[in-house]
Amino acid sequence: MKLSNIRIEDTETHSYLTVDIECGFSTSKSLWFSVSENYKNWLTNDVYDAFMIAAVWPCMCYKEDIIIEGYVSKKLYKNLTSYVIPLIKSLRPDYECIDIKVKGFKCAYKDNSDKVGTGFSGGVDSFSTLINKFEKEEDIEYKINTLFFFHIGQYGNINNKNTEANALKHYKSSKRYADEVRLPYVYMNSNMFEFYRPEWEYDAGPLCRIASILVFQRKLCRYYVSGSYHYQQIKDFETYHHLDDIADPFIYIMLSPENLDIILDGSQYYRYEKTKLLVEYEPAQRYLEVCVSGNLDKYNRKNCSVCHKCNRTLIVLDASGKLDLFSNVFDIDKYKAQRDIYLSVSKMQYHKNPFAKENYDYAKSHGIKVPNKFQATITLFIYRFRNLIKRITK
Repeated sequence: MKLSNIRIEDTETHSYLTVDIECGFSTSKSLWFSVSENYKNWLTNDVYDAFMIAAVWPCMCYKEDIIIEGYVSKKLYKNLTSYVIPLIKSLRPDYECIDIKVKGFKCAYKDNSDKVGTGFSGGVDSFSTLINKFEKEEDIEYKINTLFFFHIGQYGNINNKNTEANALKHYKSSKRYADEVRLPYVYMNSNMFEFYRPEWEYDAGPLCRIASILVFQRKLCRYYVSGSYHYQQIKDFETYHHLDDIADPFIYIMLSPENLDIILDGSQYYRYEKTKLLVEYEPAQRYLEVCVSGNLDKYNRKNCSVCHKCNRTLIVLDASGKLDLFSNVFDIDKYKAQRDIYLSVSKMQYHKNPFAKENYDYAKSHGIKVPNKFQATITLFIYRFRNLIKRITK
């Protein structure tokens, strides 16, 4: 893959950080990241750092070296080629360790780089980071002052016309919180997934996020990535399927360029500990959004209250005796009607899913009646049999 001609292109409403691309696995001729024209001067157009990170995973898969007709951070380049590429190879033995050739090295130009950022989606992980590093943090150099929303594949096929609209809908929903606490909330779009397979948003998640962060390194001095798993859970994974399963604790620090710290936040907590942090944070009681149903309109901006992400949040609130505080964002009756199903699933996934294990144990330790394996098997059999009958009768 050849990357060249880094530049900023403008439309009437948006600015695009763009490079020309030549590669053998995509017909697209450019890779871009876009923001509202209000954030044009935040875009980093003097180094190719963001594009180099974005190119690594697909190029290793398709066995293409990377040629960059421009400059990159030396620290980033050295850590990427010496450590991260071999790490990816160990995770994906069928991939190829590639060469990366660049014109030279230099640090990105820093323009009043006082922004301390984090991504915000309205979920448990991002609210946990905000409580710690915005509400409680007193050191101005470490206190979050900017929120970001990266649309980089997590809302489905980019060729589907509804995908962008769905992402914008989630952004606008989350923006209610950002407006209330008076933090800038930057929406960034990208065509990265014209070069990625759909599942790579999960497989190569840390690289997607780091590339997006590096787009703004001109302004950023520090960025917090909200981690999902506790350190102990990462250590205990029996199999590694995604890069973040194994690399989250160190890859962000390793791929931080000069003068920008990318920090994993949240892995010092188990999920139930993060959820308990939200209990007394009043904005979370109104804006918490954990649902994976994908249809905000259907639930009137509430969470569906029955998907696995809703359930793993609700079971902790339930065990903590705080369900009623979140009745504005969850349908409590729906949750209670199928709580036994979720606990039965958690029991059956106890040794496979870290969230299932910790929620099952937390519920049990706080007085909620939980099923044993035999009871869980019977409950799920009846549940699936009833669903089968419903489908047949329809």
